[in-house]
Amino acid sequence: MFSRKIVGWHLSERMPKELVIKAFHRAIHRRNPQPGLIHYSDRGSQYASNEY
Repeated sequence: MFSRKIVGWHLSERMPKELVIKAFHRAIHRRNPQPGLIHYSDRGSQYASNEY
């Protein structure tokens, strides 16, 4: 929300949980956030998985 930049993304023909996990890892790698990061998701089923 602060920078309004998309910092993590991944494309797929489907919406498996691995899709959001890869996008999240890409965002962390790209921005290297400090402790206290607030992460927002749309609360879809992929985001509710144990792996995520």
